[in-house]
Amino acid sequence: MLSKDKSSAFRFGLGMLLAGVAGLWGSPAFAAGAAKPAFQITEVNNGSFAAFGPFAMSLSEGKNPKAASVYYRHNMFSSMMTAPHQYDLGQHIRRFMDCYDILDGSVCDSYWDGNPNYAEKWRYEMLYYTPEVTGVTDSVSSDENTAILLRIDENGDGVGYRVNKSEYNTEYNYYRREGVARFNGKTFILQNPLGWGDNPEAYKEVGGYATALSFLPLEDGRILVGGYSSFGNYDGNIKKFISHCYHGNWEAGGDYRICPGFRTQATVWLIDPEKMKDGEVIIGTQAKGYIDIGSSENSLSTAAIMDLVKLDDRIVAAGYSATDDFGSGASTANTSCVWDVTIDGDNLSLGDRCWEITGMSRPGSNDDENMYTWVQAINKKGVILANRKMNKSKNSNRPLDFGISAYSADHNFPRITFPAADYPFRGANAEGSDINSYSVVVGWGDNPADKKPVNYAVDRAQTGFIYTDQDRSFNYVNDYICGRNEKGEADCLQNGGYYYVEWPVAINDEGIILASAFRYETESDWENYQNAVPVTVMLTPDTGVFVIDEAKGTATLNHDREVTYPDTLKSYTSKSSHTRGSLSMFWLAVLAAAGFCIRKKKGE
Repeated sequence: MLSKDKSSAFRFGLGMLLAGVAGLWGSPAFAAGAAKPAFQITEVNNGSFAAFGPFAMSLSEGKNPKAASVYYRHNMFSSMMTAPHQYDLGQHIRRFMDCYDILDGSVCDSYWDGNPNYAEKWRYEMLYYTPEVTGVTDSVSSDENTAILLRIDENGDGVGYRVNKSEYNTEYNYYRREGVARFNGKTFILQNPLGWGDNPEAYKEVGGYATALSFLPLEDGRILVGGYSSFGNYDGNIKKFISHCYHGNWEAGGDYRICPGFRTQATVWLIDPEKMKDGEVIIGTQAKGYIDIGSSENSLSTAAIMDLVKLDDRIVAAGYSATDDFGSGASTANTSCVWDVTIDGDNLSLGDRCWEITGMSRPGSNDDENMYTWVQAINKKGVILANRKMNKSKNSNRPLDFGISAYSADHNFPRITFPAADYPFRGANAEGSDINSYSVVVGWGDNPADKKPVNYAVDRAQTGFIYTDQDRSFNYVNDYICGRNEKGEADCLQNGGYYYVEWPVAINDEGIILASAFRYETESDWENYQNAVPVTVMLTPDTGVFVIDEAKGTATLNHDREVTYPDTLKSYTSKSSHTRGSLSMFWLAVLAAAGFCIRKKKGE
């Protein structure tokens, strides 16, 4: 359950909106008097590295943390129905359903080719390879042929991937993708085990596929890295999948849906930054199998480690693995689970099984409640942040919502709750992105005033949230980025502009949040949602914004610092649409070049 005192701003704002009040500008959430914002906004990693971005990717620990962002040549993520930073062909879970499976066809058409730099051009340049992604960490850029860092530490080092242009397969038009780790001034190359069981020489023919998603420093100075890499038999299906991905068509809803073409498996690597040489290749250790693959042994199955943590004397890897209870062929579902990692000298093991989270129903069971689930993060106390995509429709939407669980030493999961299920309205989405050591969760969900039907219609507007597990309180980030003037009116000007926080991706133990947001240069543009520019922002809490209970290791949000975000939601009229399709894509197009023409959705 959610606490009763949360989101007073939402209740007031939506109530006034439904009552027909024209606007909420200048409506304070509490008594009059000047006050500064609860969170101070700092823009990071700005530049002209590519057309779309910067989008927040990773945040380190510390009071002065490092931040990583990504830029893209094209907007392909709207067509894939993901937040921008989630673009990852190797995680097929994120494309279990395509835009054309969810929204109106004309909407998906606009995402595909409604602009010269949207998904169609991305697909074309994937087939005729042009580097797509640029990573920026602490204002230093790196393209995908060098390294894209997906998780970083206080030094700006971290793990991610690269596309190796020196290893090219002419038959499949494929450049090998490898995991990358950068520590102590050295770069280490992370690869999949050498060869499939039926053909040890297969990787010499086609190359492998690997990406590092997380890492854990060990007490002896070594670093454990987790992610995924290619796995399984090199059979006719895999040859067909790889060919379709890298040598197929570029039609809307076409062959790109089969990407990356490889089966993937949860993988760990062990790095010794002191003893290993710069450029050294490290071969990973994979899980022994998937959770449950029986009837679809030749399917395009996937599994990955999303996070690593040490719990007392154990090391735990958390993520997802495949089952074929739901779907078959290229569409086996994924289920949230955790592995126990064993390190014996230089040898690694992920145990005999991946332990499924109790209460997170396996896709295909329990009356097909879930379509797919995954663990996004696990904190130092064993509190688990997971997400699920529902299979059944609610309020013309198959909702995606986050769950909170915990992992004990005897492989038990004492609880499972879904804090934002059907909140603030039935069928609303809320996806968790990160959880810190104080069990504070950040993520994004449907803007509370956007209740448009989604199934075979349009997608909804997104807005960032903060959830504190201690008091089960759900709050909107934008209600904490405005201050008050002397009259007690909302004053949202920061850094000479105005912001809308859409996709928070990380929160560290200092309570600092990293997010993708949109900046408006003038109040008029802000009020009318026009001429916005995407930015990566660091939100630093003022003293007392989080109330810390060190004895319990928990934190709550000081609701007295809430200031109703003055969002009149004018964009929810019949004349325009505040969705990723037309508003956010419009913002992105403005950054790419002035005067881009956006195809409007039918019926708007």
